[in-house]
Amino acid sequence: MGHKQSLIIIIFAAALLAAVLFQSKLKKQAITTFQSESYPSKPDPASKPELAPKPALDPLPSLKNKEVKVFLELLETSQYKRALELIEIKTSKKTIYHEWFAKQRHAILLAIGWQEIKNKDCNGALTHFEESLNLKVTKLALKGIFYCMERSEDFSKVDEYCQSFFEENYDKWVLDTCVKGYEKTGSFNQGIKTISDAIKVTPAEKKSLFVALKQLQTDKLSSDNRQSETTGFFKLEIPVELEQYRSMILDELESGLQIMSFRFGLSFPMKIIRVVIYEDVKEITSKSHVPGWAGAVYDGSIRVPFHKSISLGSFESRLLHELFHALLDQQSQGYSVDVWLNEGLAQYVTCLIQECTPSYSISKNEKYLNEKLLNFNFVKSDHSSVTSAYQQSHYFIDYVSEKFSEDKVREIIEAITPKRISAEKIFKEVGLDLNEEFRNSEDLWSKTSLSQ
Repeated sequence: MGHKQSLIIIIFAAALLAAVLFQSKLKKQAITTFQSESYPSKPDPASKPELAPKPALDPLPSLKNKEVKVFLELLETSQYKRALELIEIKTSKKTIYHEWFAKQRHAILLAIGWQEIKNKDCNGALTHFEESLNLKVTKLALKGIFYCMERSEDFSKVDEYCQSFFEENYDKWVLDTCVKGYEKTGSFNQGIKTISDAIKVTPAEKKSLFVALKQLQTDKLSSDNRQSETTGFFKLEIPVELEQYRSMILDELESGLQIMSFRFGLSFPMKIIRVVIYEDVKEITSKSHVPGWAGAVYDGSIRVPFHKSISLGSFESRLLHELFHALLDQQSQGYSVDVWLNEGLAQYVTCLIQECTPSYSISKNEKYLNEKLLNFNFVKSDHSSVTSAYQQSHYFIDYVSEKFSEDKVREIIEAITPKRISAEKIFKEVGLDLNEEFRNSEDLWSKTSLSQ
């Protein structure tokens, strides 16, 4: 064999090896890309689900097939909808590898569902998750459904999906969502039965399930002691002992809704807002896991205490404050707006409605916080840090209103969308530089504090 022939054989062998390695790399890369692409995080870390990894594809056939190679390339570039279209073509014509393509349908439906969640389209995601459940019930599909269920606050199918989930799986985040759904829909008896049945099949998780069961039983007793009335946009649940305040509370809610809508551009509710009145604030803190100093909360339901130590004006203020959060939550479709902005706007709007004097005071020794520190202070456990964050958030929105106008505050509220929830992007949308306005407001704060 001549030198040239040997060289040709060596080159051919090297090229063949390179092609095999490339195909192997493509095959491995496609599967790895499909499995490891990150999911979006729920903006509210307190209720963020631990999202499971994407499922692996079934064993791959030969990469010599053109359609298989195209399919893997589509996965590598996250073009899952096009991959699904290719599956439809291959399975309808029953061409080569059509059975393998049919097996990939479930995995691709899941991938599209989570991709749509990432794009903040839960309606589209639910369609694909539910279609995937018709092929095979999986934890990943159910977690996607629960994610969107919590996001939309639509718990109409809560028991159906909770039963499916607990038949073979257990997840603390899903359990919390189930309890929330049963409580919000008032289906306590069904929830108690479903969780009792889950205790029998998931003995390793009995402790958490028993806690959830006890919570539902307590909620049922509490609900039995309340009168319920649905009128207009609200479902009011109030203790029998406070029955005489029912009309006043409903009037306050309707009046506040009208002002927030027509004066500040917030839309009327798309669905009934549940409002629960408690005689003891401890009931709220234990249910919503908020700090003891919290005066009220919106967690999908407006929860406000009303007892002898709370003045009527303070109660109305808390009620309106949480109503603002409920309406803004609807506008952002459940995606959490920066805390300081959300709270500052709620205080500003509530104070204007009640024609109150702003609650903030400017002290010489108080440090003026930027937006990141404000957000951080809201999650601190000490009351003084949180109080300071509330006051400065309110001060900043007042500063914007006085420097520009109340209309500018309305523009800020209207600029909030599911894809625009950070304060910096919201302010940019209305033509303001957030950092610059913080610096200017800090200068004014400093001058005011020096004159105290």
